[in-house]
Amino acid sequence: KASRVVPTKVHQGLAAGCVVVTSDTAPQRRVAPVAEFVPAGDAEALADRLEELVSDGQLTKSSAAARDHASEHLAAHAVVRPLVERLGGEDAGQPAGDPPLTLRAWLRHDLILDGLAPLTPASRLLEVGAGQGAMAVRLARRFDYTGVEGDVHAAATAAARLEAAAVPHRFHQAMFEDAPIEGPYDAVCAFEVLEHIEDDELALRGWRELLAPGGLLALSVPAWQERFGPSDVAVGHFRRYSPDGLRSLLAATGYEDVEITLYGFPLGWALEAVHNRLAGGGTHEEDEAIEERTAASGRLYQPSSRLTARATELATIPFRWMQRWTPDERWATGIVATARRPQ
Repeated sequence: KASRVVPTKVHQGLAAGCVVVTSDTAPQRRVAPVAEFVPAGDAEALADRLEELVSDGQLTKSSAAARDHASEHLAAHAVVRPLVERLGGEDAGQPAGDPPLTLRAWLRHDLILDGLAPLTPASRLLEVGAGQGAMAVRLARRFDYTGVEGDVHAAATAAARLEAAAVPHRFHQAMFEDAPIEGPYDAVCAFEVLEHIEDDELALRGWRELLAPGGLLALSVPAWQERFGPSDVAVGHFRRYSPDGLRSLLAATGYEDVEITLYGFPLGWALEAVHNRLAGGGTHEEDEAIEERTAASGRLYQPSSRLTARATELATIPFRWMQRWTPDERWATGIVATARRPQ
């Protein structure tokens, strides 16, 4: 058996960014070409190779190669990609072309693209919390895209969609703080993410550090704390934001040129009423439960077929125009904001 399989510990070691020394077998060379190989059962060869790695300074270089290879080929989303393509591709009723957006995502879609208009096709863009990749594919068609998603299930779908779209991209199934990403980026995006983070000020400072001087932050968040309801609890929100509060938060965390756009009336009201009714009267539980609800939030209310996806897009068209003339900003249900890291 040992000559025919790749042990789990080899996967784990590479994913942890460790140098892995293992037996020289065909399966391991195929799956883990960045590992260090020695003849099976040869204790002296193993000891010699370990001494060489320590003495000639290869550990740092080999460790980086191991981590990069694991992220690209051995992470959960990469391992299950063939299965996801079989179960979640065209044969499963997914729409052709760009993946489907939810009703609420369509309401903010045009505003997000408006905010990203200053970027060029060569701009390096990082999306934090890519979810199931519906927006990721659209961004990857326009920019030099890198995505990060912590939920294993959502990340698998996102990775498969990016692959199916045949667009250049880099994608990591990892929590943001653990992802192997390096700036500077021309833009950092986080759509419906900030409200899920307990220390939102710390998150904004971390995203700013990944931006090039003058780089663009684009984000969307739910509006008005007084609208906080059962559906917010159900998906792991810590808070909602007012325009002035978000503007002050961005200024306090080192951003300038803040632009705020409110959206969502009247369709957003109807959607929130339905979501609150479905969510019931849930309350916050321990941190682990909040994390689980957050992870699942990106999989909710997704169109399930090509027909429903197309109907969702068409149904939102009039509302995407109507919301630009909201009579009272208190009637909005969401905010799209952009800001810049100072030069």
